Amino acid sequence: MSDTPDPRVHPIDQHVGRRVRLRRKLLGLSQDAIAKDLKITFQQVQKYERGANRISASKLYEIAQALDVSVTFFFEGLAAQGAPPCPARRARSAALSRFLGEDDASAWIEVLAAIQGLALRRKALAFLRTVADLETETETETETETETETETETDGLAPRPALRKAAATPS
Repeated sequence: MSDTPDPRVHPIDQHVGRRVRLRRKLLGLSQDAIAKDLKITFQQVQKYERGANRISASKLYEIAQALDVSVTFFFEGLAAQGAPPCPARRARSAALSRFLGEDDASAWIEVLAAIQGLALRRKALAFLRTVADLETETETETETETETETETETDGLAPRPALRKAAATPS
């Protein structure tokens, strides 16, 4: 599923479709399995999940029944009408939706849910946050190195940033 919005598709239809996909994947159901429950084709499920086809109220009710959620589940995360969306919350929600849409997301959730002890679960969470921070630091360092290399390649005579500062200071 592409993260690039299709201008012909209404954002709410896309959101509802992503939530259908999210719930289906969390339950470990294939598009074919849910299509059979709903007596539609798997291609129709694909179109619903992309937001390419709008879901009627009656079909949304049937989907909610098949996925064992309330209809409101599909609208969770939408900004209130007229309220300015919070960029940080939207970014966090988009990242979470992308992760939960991955093929192995349900395996992650099952493994984490299997950890019974709260203290151990918190330690696992702290470990994963450390790994995520290390990955972010590595990406930042790589970007900085790439910028420096690009600058040097662009102007072979330009001193590195640290040398510029030293050169600007009188001796």
